[in-house]
Amino acid sequence: MTKRVNRHATIADIEAILAAEGRVKVIGFGEFRVTRTAPKRFHNVKTGKFEQSSGRATVSFKPVASLKEFVDGEA
Repeated sequence: MTKRVNRHATIADIEAILAAEGRVKVIGFGEFRVTRTAPKRFHNVKTGKFEQSSGRATVSFKPVASLKEFVDGEA
């Protein structure tokens, strides 16, 4: 379920909702979403061994169309 908040929400509000629900839609601004990256295998140059990194959570943002058009028009 996506939690919708008004454009006057504070960063603390957005962080709290992201932690609890994973998605926040700020009306007139865009949507924040928590995504998980898969564990990756990498070569450790110091030891010469291949190791596995743990997956992690990242936050992605998708702006509303009007904000995207505004930014693209200013470039």
